[in-house]
Amino acid sequence: MAVSSGYWCDQRLIVTVDGPDGCRSITLNRPFARIGGSAPAEVVLPGGIVPRRWLYLHGSTHGVFWLKLPRSSPGEKHTHGWLDAGQWLACGSCRVGAQLTGSGADLRPGPDWLSEGSAQPPHPVIVLSTDGQVIDRQTLTRRLTIVGRHSPAAVQIANRSVSNCHCALFVDAGQLWVVDLLSSNGTRLSGAPIESARLSEGETLRLGRIDLTFDGFSIGEERSAIFETLVEADKNDDLIGSAANLENRLARLEAQKGELLALRAQWRREQDRREAAMAKRLSELEASRAALDARWLEFEQRQSSLQQELAAQKQQWEEQCIAWRKRQEAAEQQLAAERQQLDAERRSWRAEQGRAASQQAELLADQDACDAADSQLAAAGLTAGPAALGESAFDGRVAGLDLLCAPAAVDYPPQPGSAEQAIAPAGANGDAERLDDQVRIREALAAFHRRKQGGILSPLLRLLRRGEV
Repeated sequence: MAVSSGYWCDQRLIVTVDGPDGCRSITLNRPFARIGGSAPAEVVLPGGIVPRRWLYLHGSTHGVFWLKLPRSSPGEKHTHGWLDAGQWLACGSCRVGAQLTGSGADLRPGPDWLSEGSAQPPHPVIVLSTDGQVIDRQTLTRRLTIVGRHSPAAVQIANRSVSNCHCALFVDAGQLWVVDLLSSNGTRLSGAPIESARLSEGETLRLGRIDLTFDGFSIGEERSAIFETLVEADKNDDLIGSAANLENRLARLEAQKGELLALRAQWRREQDRREAAMAKRLSELEASRAALDARWLEFEQRQSSLQQELAAQKQQWEEQCIAWRKRQEAAEQQLAAERQQLDAERRSWRAEQGRAASQQAELLADQDACDAADSQLAAAGLTAGPAALGESAFDGRVAGLDLLCAPAAVDYPPQPGSAEQAIAPAGANGDAERLDDQVRIREALAAFHRRKQGGILSPLLRLLRRGEV
C-alpha cells in the first residue's frame, strides 16, 4: 500500500497503551494513528477487545485531535475532541494516550475540526460520481471531513461498498490530504491502494464503487464574481462604463446570493427531514434488534429446555433397557430351569417306558412258556381239570372277574383220555399205585396252572390296582 512521502506537519505521534499486559509506547513515523483490534491498524489492541476500526488520532501543530470511528449510540457523548496532555481514552480494558514529538510543535488546540465552518477559505470542492454519472458536488468547509456511509461522516454516501467511516479529508494551508480509515474496500488513488496522500486538483479517489474527484478550491461566490468583473474592466478602456457594469453585476450577484441562501435554507430543511427520517428508521431498527435479541434468548432457553428433556428421556430409556435386560435374564433362567425339569421328566418317562417294555417282554416270555407247556400237555394227551386249580394261590380272590370258579361250583364229567379214566379199569390191587400216580399228575397240573394263571393274572391285578379295568 502506498504511503505519502510527506505529511502536513513534521511532528510524529507517540501512542501509549496501558492494559492488562502492561504499559507500552509506540512511536510512529507519521502524525496520525489508526487504532483497532487487528492489522493494518498502526496500534493493535490485545485480546480482540475492540472492533477492527476503533479510534483515529490526528496530530498537527495544534495538538492531537481524536475521533471514535464506530457509529455512536443515541445519546452518547464525547465521541471526538482534542486530547489534552496526560489524558487517557478508554478502549475496552485498555486506555490510550498520545503526544506529539519533533521540532516546531506549537500545541494550541483550536475549535472543533468536525464542525462546519472550522476551515478557512479557500474551501476544496469535491465531486462524487459513479459509472461516470455525477451524484453530488460539495464544498468542504470543515477542517477535518469524514467520508462514509453513516455518522460521524459529514459526506455521507449511501452505497454498501463504502464503509461507515471510509476516509478522512484534511484541509491545511491550501492543501487537501486524504487518510484511509481502515475501510473494508480500501481507498485507491490512480488505481493503487493508499493509506494517506496529498491530492492535487483533478485527481480522483476510488471509494468502493464511488469516485471522489478533487475539483479545486472555491474562494467564495462574491469574491469570484468581483474578480471576474475586474478582469473584464481591466480589458475595457472606458473605466466609467466599467464601473457601471460592475455595479449592475454586483446587484445581480446580490439577487443570486439571496436565491442561493433560500435554496440553502430549503436544502437544510430537507436535510433535517432526512436526518429525522433516518433517526426514526434507526430507532425502528434498534427496536427490531431488541425484539430479535429477545427471540434469540427465548430460542436459547427453549433449546436448553429441550436438551434437558432429551437427557431425561435418554436416562429413562437407559433405565428401561436395564430393567428389560434383567427381566430377560430372569426369564432365561426360569426357562433353563423348566427345560431341566422337562429333561428330568423325559428321562423318568423313558425309564418308565423301558420298565414297561421289559415287563411286556417278560409277559410275552411267560405267555410263550405257557403256550409251550400247553402244547406239551396236549401232545401227552393230558389236561388239567378244574380241581387242580383248587390249590391255586389266588383262592377265589379274582372270582369277581368270572375268570375262575371254585372246584365245587362246576361238576365236570369225566373226559375221555383223562387220568381218572385211564386208571379206572385197574383192580383193587392196583388202587394205591394208581392213586399215587393220580395225585402226582394233579399236583403237576396244579403247579402248571398256577404258573400259567399267575403270569396272566399279574397284569390284570396291576390294572385293577390302577383303576383301568
